[in-house]
Amino acid sequence: MKAVRSLLSRSVLAMIPLVMAIAACDDDDDPLVPSDVAGEYVADSATANAVFVVIEEGDTLDVLEEGGSIEIELNEDGTTTGRFFAPGLGEGGEDIDENLEGEWSLDDGVVTLDHDADTFLRDIEFEFVGNRLVADQTIAGGTRYRVVLVKQ
Repeated sequence: MKAVRSLLSRSVLAMIPLVMAIAACDDDDDPLVPSDVAGEYVADSATANAVFVVIEEGDTLDVLEEGGSIEIELNEDGTTTGRFFAPGLGEGGEDIDENLEGEWSLDDGVVTLDHDADTFLRDIEFEFVGNRLVADQTIAGGTRYRVVLVKQ
């Protein structure tokens, strides 16, 4: 992604640190188990407090504003189903539309995804915060991803 077409509003960016701060203040000493986390999670333009932002070379792209979405079901048995969609963000400007069938794991409140589709979702870790999966990470190549998936 070389050219970014849309800047993210400051109000959405300001929400990410707040969600992360809430996670840090969790006083619940009971360890999470897969059944606590299992469920359907969504980031799309119709879902309140959902975020899907890519920051590359100082440019910010709000993928949800562009019509993108992430929908993933985390099943109690450790399997996943779902869809990753990013219109026009492929190498040649084509849509990215990937099946998120695969597996997920939970380790000390951190959720990781493993699916055949070649998406950044396999390269980041999500913290389980209330009814959300929250990630704010920079991965190889220097691209930063801010994602908040909301449990339905």
